[in-house]
Amino acid sequence: MCVLLLAAPAFAQPGEEAQPEPDAPEQAGPAVPEQTAEDGPDSGMPVYVKDRELFRLYTGGELVSLEERVRVVEDRLALISPPSFQARKLKSESDETHASLKYGSLVLVRFTQEDAARAGKERAALAEQTREILTEYFVSEQERLSQAPVRQ
Repeated sequence: MCVLLLAAPAFAQPGEEAQPEPDAPEQAGPAVPEQTAEDGPDSGMPVYVKDRELFRLYTGGELVSLEERVRVVEDRLALISPPSFQARKLKSESDETHASLKYGSLVLVRFTQEDAARAGKERAALAEQTREILTEYFVSEQERLSQAPVRQ
């Protein structure tokens, strides 16, 4: 019984609001947070390729921080060589919990429901939009490199 009394919430006197205990854990929020001005498409952390922001991620993974997740995605994108890029190899895939973007067999990024909600899109639509952005980027890099003068 003593444990129940210690764990019981503080009760307010008539006319006062009950105050939570200072060390009480916060209540878990909804699985997908509501989008606000601060949590919109311009929040999150940008993913860069060669100093160009291509898209954003909004949450860390189960075992990694948001910063680490972004770094891993950037490292994977750096493995794609613009001169040998093939748009047909860049595909988006979806299942019940994630939408993925792959280049060949390499998973570049997995989008969570929270990523999608904070971007204001469905997971599959976010993956497809990102596929289009990456295709445009790599094709423009191919064109730029093909027009560069050859140094001797």
